[in-house]
Order: sequence, then structure tokens, then C-alpha cells
Amino acid sequence: MDNGQKLQEPGTHRNILATRLDALKRWAEGGSLWPMPFGTACCAIEFMAVASPRYDIARFGSEVLRFSPRQADVLLVMGTITDKMGPVLKTIYEQMPEPKWVICMGACATSGGFYRSYHVMQGIDEIIPVDLYIPGCPPTPEAVLRSILMLEEKISQRGAVSAKQELIDEAARLQPRLEDASVTTLDPPSPELLAFSQSQFDSDHAWVSYLKERLGPLAIEGTADFRGDLTIRISAAYLQEAARVLRDPPLALDMLMDIAGVDYWTRTPRFDVVYHFYSSSQHHRLRLKIGVDESSPLVDSITAVWPAANWYEREVYDLYGIRFRNHPDLRRILTHDGFGDLHPMRKDYPPGLRQPVRYPESEIPPAERSPRGDSPPLEVQPVIMNIGPSHPAMHGTFRLIANVDGDRVETADVELGYLHRNFEKMAETHTYWQTIPYCDRLNYVSPMCNSVGFALAVEKLLGVKAPDRAQVLRVILSELSRVMDHAVCIGTNILDLGLTSDFFYLWELRERIYDLLESCSGARLHISYVRIGGFAEDVPPGFVEQVQDILQAAPRAINDTETLVTRNVVARNRMQGVGIVSPQEALAYGFTGPNLRASGIPYDVRKDHPYSGYDQWQFDIPVGQRGDVFDRYLVRLEEMWQSLRIVAQAIDNLPSGPVLFDDPRVALAPKYGVYTNIEDLMRQFKLIMEGIRPPVGEVYGFSEAANGEGCGSSGGTILTSYPID
Repeated sequence: MDNGQKLQEPGTHRNILATRLDALKRWAEGGSLWPMPFGTACCAIEFMAVASPRYDIARFGSEVLRFSPRQADVLLVMGTITDKMGPVLKTIYEQMPEPKWVICMGACATSGGFYRSYHVMQGIDEIIPVDLYIPGCPPTPEAVLRSILMLEEKISQRGAVSAKQELIDEAARLQPRLEDASVTTLDPPSPELLAFSQSQFDSDHAWVSYLKERLGPLAIEGTADFRGDLTIRISAAYLQEAARVLRDPPLALDMLMDIAGVDYWTRTPRFDVVYHFYSSSQHHRLRLKIGVDESSPLVDSITAVWPAANWYEREVYDLYGIRFRNHPDLRRILTHDGFGDLHPMRKDYPPGLRQPVRYPESEIPPAERSPRGDSPPLEVQPVIMNIGPSHPAMHGTFRLIANVDGDRVETADVELGYLHRNFEKMAETHTYWQTIPYCDRLNYVSPMCNSVGFALAVEKLLGVKAPDRAQVLRVILSELSRVMDHAVCIGTNILDLGLTSDFFYLWELRERIYDLLESCSGARLHISYVRIGGFAEDVPPGFVEQVQDILQAAPRAINDTETLVTRNVVARNRMQGVGIVSPQEALAYGFTGPNLRASGIPYDVRKDHPYSGYDQWQFDIPVGQRGDVFDRYLVRLEEMWQSLRIVAQAIDNLPSGPVLFDDPRVALAPKYGVYTNIEDLMRQFKLIMEGIRPPVGEVYGFSEAANGEGCGSSGGTILTSYPID
């Protein structure tokens, strides 16, 4: 047999060197991945933890994070992907060079999570193929690092060529799933709710008399007062005049906190437009309501009085279809133009009916579009830069359309809605208790604060109060969450200034607080620990010691920030004198929190309207002098010190006792007691439904009419209180 015949035998290899090079190539591709993070929500915040000292993704073959698709081979999709964001994600994927892989991180990106919503994509595999799914809401950093290792193994074993061909074949079969994602329907409001919405009484409040005097008696259509909150219903014809009267002294309601729409569906008039006002100098509130007919949903704009109304009115128009006369720029703000004449917060819109994006992303020229839809002359706008919603310079799911002159931004337009999930719509199909997990995700950097705020609102509505121990625990965990929030805000923003070191110090502080929250609830990020009336359960043993450890460790991280950032000439030059907002502008545009205080307005709800016992703790309110970026940084830094001061006082005065309001009409039964008490509960409910009054001392039950003090539901069943003999 000659040499040529030998080379043709089975099992022999003609290109031995090429085979070894191919194996070497697979090893290199699998052992050094360059991920591009495409983050939109909670999972993006958790992904950032893998770059912190505790986890250090560089040890797992992914030491280089690329924010340009041309330089990445792994697309890490994290968080909720909405229909509006879908075309952006698909474009990013198509711009990546071959071979490329996709890791889908978290429940939302995988399947829509618990967002059975009209605007949430039910899994990114509708538009791009996925190599690896990471479960969790959100997944832990350990799970993310494990997925990197699994992908490396997959690439090394199967090779880039075969993986590429599979992706091409799968991508050709993908089609968006645009069916209705609703899991329930919305019923019309109950007669009790409609009656309550129209209930009026003649208030002798001085403000009512003053408005009647200034506007005339025909302007006031009715008043209502619920638990100390005054509501005045006025005729739509008097709105603009009333706006100026309310803003100016003596009422001095200089802050427009919100404008909301309400759809009563079967009522006439169908809609209410609700205005929430606040006085920063006199610390009082007022709610204004205007009824709007479905046949002519039109109201005057008050943007000329409060510039903050610009975005509020656009949101009401977008979600309810109520138009605002003389609004400077009335266009959708959260949803996309594919909704046409549909407005998803109307009660007759199915909760999960999705609307496709009816145009390819390439056909949308947002960079050349002015707010009014006109094309300005090029000599006025020589360079128009489109930044975001996925961009190295854009840490957030929004888009800036900037008019740039050299390195100076002359004007900018903002486009929102790329993370619009509309918790309000989903809350319509859930109970108060089932809404708490959504609150955790409103601001996933400090979820405890959101859930506490929601619980306080419901507790006020029901007329209940959490036990003293729960009140103090809420303060401790909320203030530590505030520290964590400011640490993330400062740490991520100084990265944009080129100051990397302090990010790691602040992130380590965040991880310490996460450990505390996880020991209480079992979850790192979305804790779902708060309940109406208190907490799900008491804090674990060793809680006080954990808090004291944080109180000892936190000052070092804050002092390091003072040294590395506050005294840094580069940082000061890039923050001082930049983005100055005067006190008047801050109030007019509805600033709150540290941004408002940085402009010199010392408004802090913990001081002006104490809740959860804040009036018993000693702390100061830091305020800025110039209202620039540097002041906003300094205010947050000082608020971290003040929060630690509050926590130190609270932990030393933590009372004993229960952590949940003891009333089965309000608080869910403890899980460990459900099975032992369920027979007794069912016996009482059966007696009530049969019209038999429960024995003396048994105080809860359901009835079909509102014959007692209780809480109504949209289905008409009232949770009724029976007096104790």
C-alpha cells in the first residue's frame, strides 16, 4: 500500500496541523469571552455585582466588558425587554460579528416574568436566538458567573462554526408572539366604588371659601375630605385660573407633585383628571379633580403655570387618551406610536393585549426629529447626536437626541418608555398584598423604601398602623437602603468621570447591606419582605449585630469617597458649575429628594410629615448652595452620614413585640398557622355566608353588601368588620 492509499483509510487525518489549530481556536474562543451587557432593569444592577471585588468576573474568562456590539462576542440580555425596546435589541444583535452568543438573564428576559403586560415582550427568543438561560428574579451573581463557564464549555466542545450555523437556522424561524398575554380580565367598577367616587359634601375649609371668593361659586362642583386629605372638584372651565390662584400666596402651592387619570368606565363623566399640589413653604397638600366626558376628553394644559405638567399631561394623554389644550408638545411618552388610537390604562383595554411595533427600527429617524415633528434647518443644528437607549454613554433605558456644537450640548430632547411596564395596569388585577412584589421593582436599587411607602398608603386607607417594632425595623432597613441607593448612584456616576477605584469601595458597602436584607427575607434584591401592617416575619437572630457591623464598616467607604472624589481636582472640575438648577426651577419642574435639596429647598418628608416614628430620631437635612452636579453629589454623601446616624439611634432603641398587625381582615395569616386554623376560619365564613352572626369575639368575615366599616373590591364583595360585644 502506498502513502496515498494510507491517507485515505478511515481514521487517518490529512490535515493534522489544521485540526490542532481548530481545537486551539475553540479553546481560545471559549476561554476568553468579551460580553456586551444589554441591561434594562433589576438584572442589570445585579450583573454589575460580578465586576465587584467579591465576585470579579475577570477570574472567569470575561475580563473585558465591551459596550460596542462590534467588539463583543457575547450579548448578555438582562432585565425586562419591552416591545418598544425590542427593535433596539435586535439591531444590537445583528451588528455583532460572527461567531456570537446570547445569554438571557432573569425571568423577565426569559419569559416576561410576572409581567403579563401589554408592553412587555414574553421572552427575547421572540426576536433573537438564545444560547443559555439563567433563571431567577434576578439571578445571583454566582449564577451569572456559572453561566459564563457553561458557555465557555459549550463553545469549546461544539466549536464556533456549528454554533453559528445553529443560530442562523434558529433566527430564521423566530417570530414575535403578539397574542394577548392577559391572565385575567377587568370587571367594571362596583356600585359602591362609583358611589364613593361621586360622594361630595360641603366643606367649611378656609381654602374652599377662598377659591369660591376668587373664582366664583360656580367654579366649585364639590368637596371631599378623607382622613385629612382635602379634595376639591372644580369645573374644567376654571382650571387655568384656579392653577394661578393655587400657585400664588396665600395658598402658595408651588409644587405640582403629579397629574393622574382615573377611568370609572361606566360612570358619567367617565374620567377624572387628578392634580396633586404641595406647598414647600407651608407644608400643606391639596388634591384637585376635574371630570372629563368620554365624548370630548379635552382639558386645558397648565404647563404655562407649572412646567412639570409637560410630562405629566403627556402621560395622561398616552395612557388614557385625554388631550390637553395648548400643550406645547402633546405626544406619547411611554408607549410607542404603534398603539394608534388605543390607550392602555382605560378599563376596557385588556391588561396583556400587546401591540406590535409596526415599523422597522431603521425607518424611525429620531435623531432628525424635533419634538414637534418638524425638520429644523441644518445651519441651526449642525450636528445631531443620537445617544441611547443602549449606548456606552447612556446608563439608563432612555434616549437623548442632542444638538451638539463641538463638545457642548446646546439642546436635547428625551425619549422615554423603553422600560415602561405599567405597574398600575397590573395592580388592577391584583390585591394590595399581591402588588408588593411590583413595588420592589419600582426602584430596584432600594426596594425596601418603595414597599414601605406603598404599605403606608394602604394602611392609611384601611385605618390601621403597624406595631412599634415593625415601625422601627422599617426605619432601620429603609435608611440602610438609602445608604445603598446613594452608594450605587455615586459609584456608577464617578465611573463616567474616569474615577474607578471608589466604585469598588462603595459597591462593597452595598454588598454588606444586601447580606443583611438577605438574612431577613431570603432574597438579595427583591425582598418582598414588607406586608400591609408590618413585615412577613421578624428579623433573624444576630440582626442587631449585623447592623452594628455595617455601622462600623460604612464610615470607611464614605471617608474613602471623601478622599478620592470630593478632594479630587478632576472630579470637582467636572461637577462644579455644571447643570445648575435654581430653587425656583427645581420647584417648577417638580424636583424632589436630594435633587431638590441640592437646589437649596430643605424639604424632607421625614421632617415635614413624620411617619414611622421619624420625629423621635435626631438628624439633619443637608441642602446645597448652587444646585449644580457637585451639590447633588455632596447632598447624597451627607445623607449617607445622616442615615447611619438614624440607624444607630434606632438599633439602640429597638422594641420587642410583634411585627405584624394582628387582624385577619388586614394581615395575611402566618404560614405556620394556616393549616391548624383553616378549619376554624372556614367554619366562621360558612356561618357568615348563611346569615348567622359569628359568636361574640369573632370579628371578621365576608358579606355581599357594605354594611360595615371595611375595604371594598372591584367585584363588589366587601370585607366587613363586625363589632365585638
